[in-house]
Amino acid sequence: PPPFFFLMIRRPPRSSPKPSSGASDVYKRQEGQVCLVVPKEDNSLLVYSSTQHPSETQQIIAKMLKQKSNSITVMVRRIGGGFGGKETNFLTSAICAMLSHKTKQPIKLRLDRDDDIIITGKRHDFYSEYEVGFNDEGKINGLKLKLASRCGMSPDLSYAINERALLHIDNAYYLSDLEVKNYLCKTNTSSSTAFRGFGGNQGMMAIENIIDNVARFLKKDPSEVRKINFYGQNKRNITHYGMKINDNVIQDIFKSLLNKSNYKKRFEEIRKFKKGIFKLFFLIQNVCLNRLFLLEGLTIILRLFLTSATCPQTLNKLYR
Repeated sequence: PPPFFFLMIRRPPRSSPKPSSGASDVYKRQEGQVCLVVPKEDNSLLVYSSTQHPSETQQIIAKMLKQKSNSITVMVRRIGGGFGGKETNFLTSAICAMLSHKTKQPIKLRLDRDDDIIITGKRHDFYSEYEVGFNDEGKINGLKLKLASRCGMSPDLSYAINERALLHIDNAYYLSDLEVKNYLCKTNTSSSTAFRGFGGNQGMMAIENIIDNVARFLKKDPSEVRKINFYGQNKRNITHYGMKINDNVIQDIFKSLLNKSNYKKRFEEIRKFKKGIFKLFFLIQNVCLNRLFLLEGLTIILRLFLTSATCPQTLNKLYR
């Protein structure tokens, strides 16, 4: 899926509101949605379901057939990869249970991979708009943020997911003044559902991109802007939902990561390499003036280099 992106135009001491978007993810599980229902005596059913929530599967089927819950037995032999996508999806088990109840025959349903991807729920994609105020060092003084998630045609777990995004919007940063508007959008698409991270990563992605754009505007190293905004030990240690951060090790972890990854050296190597690519682009551009297809191909290659997260050594091999 395409990455989140922000457009930012700053008017001191704050930026104008700009949008961001993030596409939903599709589950790449080993086994799709599958169920086998075997009818038993007295209208009871034995349900073999690839589900993360056997108790609710039991309740849904019992309610659908207007039977007592103890007449439905749910067995989970293996999930085959769930990650949240099999937590509230009872489509296959409900279809099999209904058909088995009517025909008194065992019924099995396994969705084709294409149908599984089209029908079943995916990660909630979020749309964001923000205004951020910061000083010349990059310290955030205030933030207004609008979050909107595409929930699909039913609420599913959208309330909890949007709440998690709201509570993770700070990630590891102290936000002294924050206003968040949280929207759950009903759309004519398949119902979005739980997905590894459960809204937390969508919230953290927003603040991380804001930090990056503040650094980009001030022409500062993003790591320095991050460090100045981290939660403190004895002050600046209260979250936006009122919890005090007691076990704060973010500064130590971040310092260790910078040292172990050779961050400063690699940062400079990549910066110099990209500067050289720009020079190469303007040089070749003069040669390609009358050959539009060559210029378009060069632009694609340049974009690949500039957006690549790989090391300079790999980019040099590609360049050669």
